[in-house]
Amino acid sequence: MTDQWVPSPPAPTPPWTNPIPPSNEWSETPPCVDNSGPSIVNGIIIRDIPAVVLAPNAWGITLNDGDSPPNFTIDHYDGTGAYIDSPMELSGVDGTVQFNAPVLLSRDPVQAMEPVTLEYLESHSVGISEPPDNQTYGRALGVWNLVVPASGGTFTGQTNLATGGAVTGGALLFAGGAVCSIPTVAQLSLGGGSLGQVPATDGNGNLSWITPVTGGPYLPIAGGTVTGSLTVNQVLTVQGANSLVLNAPNGQQRAILGQTSTLTRWQLMLGDGTSEGLSNTGSNFSLTAYATAGGFLGNWLTIARADGSTVFNGSGVTVQGGLAVNGLLALASPNNLAIYGGSNGQALTTNGNGVLSWTTISGGEGGASITVSDTPPSSPAVGALWWDSVGGQLYVWYSDANSSQWVPATNTQGAPGAPGPAGPQGATGPAGATGPQGPTGPGTNENRIINGDMRIDQRNNGASGSAINAYTVDRWVYYASQAGKARWQRQPAANFAFPYNLNVVGISAYTPLAADYFGIFQAIEADMISDFLWGTAGAQPVTLSFWVYVGATGTYSGAVQNYAGTRSYPFTFTVPAVSTWTQFVIHIPGDTAGTWVMQGNAGSLFVAFDLGSGANNRGPANAWAAANYVGVTGAANIIAVPNSIYLTGVKLEIGSVATPYNRQTTAKSLADCQRYYWGSQSGTQITIQGYGPAANYLTYVNWSAPVTMRATPTIVASWGSGVNAAAQPIGASSDARTITSAINSVAAGGYSAILTIYNLSAEL
Repeated sequence: MTDQWVPSPPAPTPPWTNPIPPSNEWSETPPCVDNSGPSIVNGIIIRDIPAVVLAPNAWGITLNDGDSPPNFTIDHYDGTGAYIDSPMELSGVDGTVQFNAPVLLSRDPVQAMEPVTLEYLESHSVGISEPPDNQTYGRALGVWNLVVPASGGTFTGQTNLATGGAVTGGALLFAGGAVCSIPTVAQLSLGGGSLGQVPATDGNGNLSWITPVTGGPYLPIAGGTVTGSLTVNQVLTVQGANSLVLNAPNGQQRAILGQTSTLTRWQLMLGDGTSEGLSNTGSNFSLTAYATAGGFLGNWLTIARADGSTVFNGSGVTVQGGLAVNGLLALASPNNLAIYGGSNGQALTTNGNGVLSWTTISGGEGGASITVSDTPPSSPAVGALWWDSVGGQLYVWYSDANSSQWVPATNTQGAPGAPGPAGPQGATGPAGATGPQGPTGPGTNENRIINGDMRIDQRNNGASGSAINAYTVDRWVYYASQAGKARWQRQPAANFAFPYNLNVVGISAYTPLAADYFGIFQAIEADMISDFLWGTAGAQPVTLSFWVYVGATGTYSGAVQNYAGTRSYPFTFTVPAVSTWTQFVIHIPGDTAGTWVMQGNAGSLFVAFDLGSGANNRGPANAWAAANYVGVTGAANIIAVPNSIYLTGVKLEIGSVATPYNRQTTAKSLADCQRYYWGSQSGTQITIQGYGPAANYLTYVNWSAPVTMRATPTIVASWGSGVNAAAQPIGASSDARTITSAINSVAAGGYSAILTIYNLSAEL
């Protein structure tokens, strides 16, 4: 047969050109073969994707599966031409060959780490006998080693894991050790890293070499920071200049605890939770005890960081050695001082060098006598006594910045105020000696606070209120810049020496603004404190004492201010225990500067208890300032928490000693309060009567307040029921006590009217 080209009928251009012509179109001479064989050409290009060479019903080769980069596979098909699987795959990424069917080895291995048959392994293994099923071994360094499968395995000798290998389960056994035992240096070697580095995990089980640093997962030998709790079961020895440092942010505690079976017994506070402020306030020292069950017992010792003032809150302090007191030793009363030894009637005397001893004084009733001159000494010392045998009066020589004079020893009012006009010549005594004494001020230990025990409550009679700039109980005002932040009320005090107290409680948490102020105030008029002499070089010290019961421990504050708001002395008091009545004593030096009204019935001084004022109204503690401070910077804030405070037993007196609270009758306390306010809340009705011969007959009637008020009062009143009377204006006060009113008859005859509401106020 001769192959030749013959013309063919015209045909449309195919969409692609077949590079392999049919075999019968070629000559029989090589390289062609017969019709049943393939055509042989220099190259075959398959442009379609996937690019597949297929032998129907048997095998196929995929030269490009369409991935990027493309993969190569050998594919298996059944008799119907359906795809079965791909026994072999070649990755286009890294050339990895994957066999998906068993591989039959035709010879034994001749290169390291070549695959091996079981028979070859059993006859050539070193140290391996009866290998278990499902294990893979590889040859390295002349021996066969286990290649750990993904499910874990057992190491019995030196084994090299391929890069990326991992043990995710199963036991890990090192030769000569137990399962999961710590390997020896010879058994475990981790490559990489540099001197001093340690392996650390990234949190997902992956290890890497790191250099230990402060704040890292490991501490360097030279030191570092532990961010979590640290428990030391044996002795902890700390050496160095700063052996143990407790560091915390401002307002947080720095404490060392002593415990028994995890229950705290003692807490040493090297800085309590009091926020630090001006004048070195805050971060105070305290030593706190706890009960066997772990409950709070008390702060037995507190020391203020600012000035070192120390408070022992326990049942007593015993000093076995010497005790030196270079400052004021203030006792609440003589009963608080016990000096043992001596016998009945003996007195303490000095040897001239300040050393006291008990001495028996002879003469007089009870073994004691005092020699008193019956003629006034020519140059008397302060405290000298003189007996006026004619007038039957004992006098003591008194001297202050204003005057020096003889004062009757029976004067229960204490030290005189500014001297009055000289009295007339006594009949037989020396000039002026027996004349009437000038006006006297309150006694040395008299209370300048009115209603300090909160008994009198004319306006509210124990009802609660929340109004701002309003009187709570008599003489005590709740001043505040924001309404609705606190509620106040007079309350009874069960099982306590004072029957009543003033309670103020925060309604809801509120953070004060800088200009805010919240406090309980009492204003004092000038004549009550004229002997303070504040604003002069002779200014006297005073003592403020009070009782407090609060719902949270902490350092609270208050202030003493002048009435003009240009001078103030803020003070603090630290409450050691909640729900416990505690007395505090504040010593206030006399103010030699500023402007103070020291006489008359005008306002002179404010005593304030701060409830949570803003930064503009707080200042440094224990120092006079030319500002209107209500409290101390950083002090506790019952408005912000909120919290509750109870106050009673308030006493302000001249001198540096807190004396017992002056108990007065209810009538005396009420009269003192009515000098400033009187009203119908007392329950007294005022009836005005008259008789008119005809209609429109006008009758004027005067009625009076129970006491003379501080000044001409402001009157608020209204008429109630009346008989044959027409309502008329109430009228005005003609003086500080008398009020003039008028009623008008409707017809001839008697007529009357009742004042049901009346309030007279002469408050400062």
